[in-house]
Amino acid sequence: MSSLKLAVCGILVISASCNSVNFVNTQTDALRQAKTLHACWEPVNFENPAAGYKLSEPIYEYCSIMFNPIHESEAFVNGVDLESDNYEKFENHFAEGTGNYAVLSICSQEAFSFQGPTKKAQTSLRCLCKRSGCNIPKPLNDFLKFNQHPINLE
Repeated sequence: MSSLKLAVCGILVISASCNSVNFVNTQTDALRQAKTLHACWEPVNFENPAAGYKLSEPIYEYCSIMFNPIHESEAFVNGVDLESDNYEKFENHFAEGTGNYAVLSICSQEAFSFQGPTKKAQTSLRCLCKRSGCNIPKPLNDFLKFNQHPINLE
């Protein structure tokens, strides 16, 4: 499985609150959240994704988003149960974030051959991220733009 690391450094976001100003860049935000549990976007109704989305409680180590390969504006989001797969290699990439950079998302293209090696395989693009609300259910380009900035869910 190949993975694509997406890292962003040096983006400054200024947020003012009453008489104080806080300076937090994306790298600092990602490193702060790297070892915490996260709230992830999930469908309100898993049987009917068109019903909308809600944020879960902060119970997940990763949030996930998969993009429909046919309808690029359609995304499937959920929190990740660590028992569902081996995430050791993903964790190694996220742990690399030190000094001047942090890994924000890891996206992998996966191929599944459900009907054997002589039939056309199905492909998917799945991204994992480790910040609360990072798996916003948007098309790929919007997801990538959104994840370039600190995420404030308060």
